[in-house]
Amino acid sequence: MRRDIEPEEGRGEARRCGAGRCRAGQESRRHPRRQRRAVPATDGRLGWPEGCQGRICAVQRRDASTADPGCKRTALIHRAVAGDLRDPQRGPPGKLKAAARRWATGRFGGSDELDEDLAAFGLADQIKADRNAPFGIWPENETAVRTFLELEAHWVIGKTADGTSRLVLDNRQIKDTLELMGVKRRAWPDLFNGLKVMETAALLELHGETE
Repeated sequence: MRRDIEPEEGRGEARRCGAGRCRAGQESRRHPRRQRRAVPATDGRLGWPEGCQGRICAVQRRDASTADPGCKRTALIHRAVAGDLRDPQRGPPGKLKAAARRWATGRFGGSDELDEDLAAFGLADQIKADRNAPFGIWPENETAVRTFLELEAHWVIGKTADGTSRLVLDNRQIKDTLELMGVKRRAWPDLFNGLKVMETAALLELHGETE
């Protein structure tokens, strides 16, 4: 056994971690463990139930051991880690488009026709469980998602290039919201692009359209 990966007394056994090596319970400097963060469900804006107490329950890809044991959503967090919430037809969870679609279905009820079809096959309970399940997002998307949620009351009717009217985010409110949230200016361009991605995905979901 190589010297640099031998287990040390009291430190646990060494293990392989992807392309590098790190000890159990530790992250490699070259490839830090990537995890999804769960947005706090203070008002159910992503379709979650209210009432989760304590610290945020971290939804991790590899390990759900850091989830708050006193949280009522612990079982749902384990489901998310197991990949039960992944929809292969709509892309992986954690992305901006997926978060926007989840917001649209949670906020406005989603497709009634689809719900009726699933309920006819006895899947009504599964529909309710899926909508109340936690939704994980990648850390790099957290600020964009939080900003989008803060802007949910700032939708206006705007004109498109072809002269038609459509519901859009009020761009004048984005700057004020970012300033109030204390977001650094150098991050604004990327966040604005992310908000537009979420805006389009949410509107497509509301109108029952696909990309």
